[in-house]
Amino acid sequence: MALEWASAIIETPYLIVPIIAWLWGRAKFPQFKWNKIAAGALMTFGGKMLGTLILAMGPFLANEWMAWPGTIISLVGTVSLIMGLGIIGFYTLYGALLTWKSNA
Repeated sequence: MALEWASAIIETPYLIVPIIAWLWGRAKFPQFKWNKIAAGALMTFGGKMLGTLILAMGPFLANEWMAWPGTIISLVGTVSLIMGLGIIGFYTLYGALLTWKSNA
């Protein structure tokens, strides 16, 4: 049961963002710029939702007329997921580097 909860949290990056933000605040690091991080979280969430949509549409994707829309939805979902994680990672690393540089 605990393993299922842990894997569900790890597999959904938009749930990790608040945990990272809470830990960041507890460590008394500089505050996040939520307007920049939120865009990445929303893109990641959108990518996961499009991935879920493709799984739900699985039986219909065998039809010839659904092959192209399914491919496009899957591609957009994957790109959105990767870009969202990239945005979150970039601003988290940028904040960490600024903290490290100010403490050095």
